Amino acid sequence: MTSLTIELLTANPGSIIGCSRDDATLQWTETMVMFKESYDGWLKGCRPVLGLDGRFLKGKYGGVCLSIGLDGNNGLFPVATYFYRSECYNTWNTFLQALQPWLDQHDAKLTFISDRQKGLIKAVIDNFNHCNHSFCFRHMYKNSKKIYRGIHLEKLSWNAARTYITIDKDNFLAKLGEDHLSTRYCSEYHWVSTYMKAYASAVYPIAYVTSWVKPPREFRSPPLLRLTGRPRKSRIKDEDELTNGSTRRCGKCGHYGYNKKTYKSPSATYKVVHNNKKLIRVDIPRSQEKIKVKFGFSTPGQGSEPRPSTTTSQTTQTCRINSTKDF
Repeated sequence: MTSLTIELLTANPGSIIGCSRDDATLQWTETMVMFKESYDGWLKGCRPVLGLDGRFLKGKYGGVCLSIGLDGNNGLFPVATYFYRSECYNTWNTFLQALQPWLDQHDAKLTFISDRQKGLIKAVIDNFNHCNHSFCFRHMYKNSKKIYRGIHLEKLSWNAARTYITIDKDNFLAKLGEDHLSTRYCSEYHWVSTYMKAYASAVYPIAYVTSWVKPPREFRSPPLLRLTGRPRKSRIKDEDELTNGSTRRCGKCGHYGYNKKTYKSPSATYKVVHNNKKLIRVDIPRSQEKIKVKFGFSTPGQGSEPRPSTTTSQTTQTCRINSTKDF
């Protein structure tokens, strides 16, 4: 990690990139990365809106804190990244303390968007008490959904959050633009020139790992924290990754992509049963050649002409003999 930060600073001078350790154990504790190009683009061409959230990494160590901005086209604009061990108040407080002198240089008043978990609210208040702090309702509902469940509650929650009608809103905005010409004002954050300023700079690539400079200080790996329960044997794959090659095969039709339980026969018919009963679905097999041969209706390759069945005649004859003996 230390060699990586050195290479990033070499390729992108002026960026705010740092790495720290515990002096007692010499173990890595945190890393912060904020490219100068990303910061300049957010300062010149993005609105004063910042999203704060945490994400888990798939590796053996820790997670990551993100500070995301919005450009004039409502696109996500990364500002800073912070690698840490656990998501708590101390982590968010350290991250926001490092960002405070740089974020305060924006001309407009900042607005933070986040969820309501693990000391994030208190950390924002302690470092940016003069800024606005709003909460994403989708994250808030997911947090409360763990305790309060139900479709009825979900509908009530979203209806309370979306107290507007699209048609009425469009009519009101159109009438507002006709009556008051000043409402047609477009903010400078939506100008094409401002959008180009946000993406004017570029982040430069670094050298290959074999040519990295050895760090001046020793950094050891953090302690490995194992989760409770038996560890997984297979890794959770992404959506764009290929499977191991094993596909499901249907036991009825032999096609791939689904199994016997989810099989939907195209030749399914519905049999009407009287006596005020519901319709019963009867699945008819694709090939009835074996069934016809078994009951004597046809032979393989001879169409559908019936033929006498020896099994049926023998059974009938045996029944007649038994019936005469009983009398």
